[in-house]
Amino acid sequence: MSGNEKHPSHKGFQIVILVFAIIGMLSVLGFSIIGILAVKDYFSDHESKSSQKVTEAQDDKEDALNEIINSEKITKNGNEEDDGYASVTAEGLKNAVIPETEASNDADISVYDDGKLKITFFGDSILDGFRDETGIAYRVATDLDATVYNLAIGGTCVTPEADAQLENDKWNCTCGLGMAKALAGEISIDALRDCTATQIMREHLDEIRQSDIFIIEYGINDFMSGKATSSDDYISGMTTYVGALREMVRILQGYFPSAKIIICQPSYLYFYRDNGEYIGDTYSLNNGPGSEFDYAGKAEVVSNEYGTYLYTLDRQGINSYNCEELMIDGVHLNESGRSLYAANLIDLIKHNVLGITE
Repeated sequence: MSGNEKHPSHKGFQIVILVFAIIGMLSVLGFSIIGILAVKDYFSDHESKSSQKVTEAQDDKEDALNEIINSEKITKNGNEEDDGYASVTAEGLKNAVIPETEASNDADISVYDDGKLKITFFGDSILDGFRDETGIAYRVATDLDATVYNLAIGGTCVTPEADAQLENDKWNCTCGLGMAKALAGEISIDALRDCTATQIMREHLDEIRQSDIFIIEYGINDFMSGKATSSDDYISGMTTYVGALREMVRILQGYFPSAKIIICQPSYLYFYRDNGEYIGDTYSLNNGPGSEFDYAGKAEVVSNEYGTYLYTLDRQGINSYNCEELMIDGVHLNESGRSLYAANLIDLIKHNVLGITE
């Protein structure tokens, strides 16, 4: 055997080494796959648990607020002022179920100026609860020498209920969007709850349609009842705060193009239990979809989209520093609070909407 020939035993040894190398590589690959699957399972399980915790936390917040609304009075440090709205009850936050009716769409929607300012309010108990000389709408009418129509309904949202019939010929929900539809003639006024506001609409329908300014004030009940803030889908979107507010503004601008629109951000809230324990306020209390401040932010989004005027929380003047002196129960305004709210709204109308300089 010459010197450059390989020994047969060397060849066998190389084969053994190669076999062991292949086995090693396969083992490493197998362990790697097992490790990757294990890590994936861990993070999948962790993400599932995290999502479950978020859902449970939101449910806990909603249950807590529902418990406050349904079983306890929400008061100012446990004290009640006898001014018509000393406590917030579940009945005051839910919409009535209205029977189906035929719609009417033959309304005269002409707008003209008779020389006297006409203002129509849409809203909830902030406006509806006090219709005397101390009320916000009355003060606006007096200061501006305007004809004012107060179409606010206590306890209502701008948003229809999730299970409401949204087709015009089947409409069955009293809410801000429904009020706009009735004013425009898209649905019958009979499809709405019979109350002071709908009686005023029946008696003064033509005059209301000549309004120079529409003021929209909703959001407290949308927040309190946990209405979703927004949705990408148009139909289900109308059962959200943003969707309903958008549609309401769109209807008013479409049918009454000469009128100016003011959207009011929902007014400041704060909550105590009967025992005086502080619960939270506009900025800190979350009812599932968000805090009331989140709804206020959505109102600003809609105002910017449609070019309306915005009556902001800051401009209203009620906040954590003065709320106990200006509010009855953490939700409704006392006479001083209504006076401040009205004065600041009048200032907005005079200087921003009417362009009056003094």
